[in-house]
Amino acid sequence: MADSRPSDRSERPRFWLRGQINLHGLVFVFSGFAVLYAAYRIVNLLPVVPYQPTYHAAEFVIDRVEETDINVGARVTWAEGHVEPGGATLREPTLRALDGVLVLANDRAVPAVTGRRMPIWFSAEDDAPVVSMAQLRCIPDNRMLGFWIVFALGVFSLSLRLTARAGQFLQRTIVVERIG
Repeated sequence: MADSRPSDRSERPRFWLRGQINLHGLVFVFSGFAVLYAAYRIVNLLPVVPYQPTYHAAEFVIDRVEETDINVGARVTWAEGHVEPGGATLREPTLRALDGVLVLANDRAVPAVTGRRMPIWFSAEDDAPVVSMAQLRCIPDNRMLGFWIVFALGVFSLSLRLTARAGQFLQRTIVVERIG
């Protein structure tokens, strides 16, 4: 009875590891990250820009922290306080951090404890959002919003151009093979 297995080591099947990298695809993906970052900045700026002339620097001082049970196992917590200077009252939502401490949702570095202060941008307009200075270091104007829009469009058009150029000049696909 003949043995069907190969006896010589050179006749055994080899292990192949193969990978491909298309360089023009990498150009498009990396430029996509830049466009997504610009879109993220635009979305953060949109609620603040219309009220830009009415904002001023202030501090939110926490007077008390309130917890409310809305359902079984669900709690809503708020930090009530006032704005200095001005004296306007505010309710800021709080979140529970991983270590169980309540922190302000607007600035997660500030624990929700009576007497704590959080630097904010405050507007006397009723529908203007209260923004922590940790989120926005300065109040943006229309020029900043325009910059990010032009940046996003410019990076997108440049990425299309570079992708086409990379596709023309780098048509070879880099193939890495390992025979084990």
